[in-house]
Amino acid sequence: MLRFVLAFLLAPLPAALLHAILVALWPRPGLGIYQHPVSMFATMCLFHYALGLLLGLPLYLALRRRIANRLRAYALGGLLIVLVPMAIGIGWSLAHVRVPFWSAAYSFLRFGTGGLLTGAAFWLVLRPDRRAVAADKARLSVTFD
Repeated sequence: MLRFVLAFLLAPLPAALLHAILVALWPRPGLGIYQHPVSMFATMCLFHYALGLLLGLPLYLALRRRIANRLRAYALGGLLIVLVPMAIGIGWSLAHVRVPFWSAAYSFLRFGTGGLLTGAAFWLVLRPDRRAVAADKARLSVTFD
């Protein structure tokens, strides 16, 4: 349980750092969080924590039940967790607000990369594959003793 909490707390940090670095390199004056790397870092951490609670926790429980313990499953899960709300938001903004397509595509790519990083970081801290190997060894030792 402690490893899960630690994974939940640390997983958003690489994605938030990516966003903060992009804002540090290319600030957008007059657009609030897009002009200060520290505010972007904090906002992205909060964004990923909220999505982790709303969508990530149920997905983790589903992956655990299906015994999906590979990095690929967790990284794609992080991608989906971020891109589903982003697709809704970007779709709405493209339909109702004059937003250039390149800007929407850049946001989609940036947030998608952040989702992949978050899912991969969660897996790296949690390491469910090691738990599965330990469970298999315990089953084998009980079976052949």
